[in-house]
Amino acid sequence: LSRPDVESVWVELRSNQPTFIPVLICCSYRPPSQSSAEALRYCEHLEDCLNSVNIAKYVFLLTGDYHAKHSSWYRGDTTSAAGKQLHHLFTSFGLHQLVNFPTHTSPTGTPSCCRGSIACLRTRH
Repeated sequence: LSRPDVESVWVELRSNQPTFIPVLICCSYRPPSQSSAEALRYCEHLEDCLNSVNIAKYVFLLTGDYHAKHSSWYRGDTTSAAGKQLHHLFTSFGLHQLVNFPTHTSPTGTPSCCRGSIACLRTRH
């Protein structure tokens, strides 16, 4: 699940206990300096990874610093191109944003947007 142009770590937690539900965690980083084309490739890579594993059999956590904004994640945000792409990706896999408050502050210390530490969770069905 790794590619040299995308920073991400995938961890699978398993147990021999019959009642244990496997857990899959992905922590990923998207640099803020990416162009629109690079952001699209980043989303395509995440989509390829999600398609290659059966996330329905896991408790799944996708977290990281995406440097993207979407107004549905935080009311005070204006949707960025990367935010639109990631929101579409999250929605298509049934993932839900858990962070709905600012994760970034302006130089004066005022909360300004929710663009980092975005987490999505899907429980096993």
